[in-house]
Amino acid sequence: MHFLEDSLHPENLDKVVITVVPSFAPPPHTTP
Repeated sequence: MHFLEDSLHPENLDKVVITVVPSFAPPPHTTP
């Protein structure tokens, strides 16, 4: 559960976003 705990810390937010966002959104270089 460390991942969920880490996601609560602002200093780790970037890591969570970078890891999670690509799974739900297409990579920027594929958009027209």
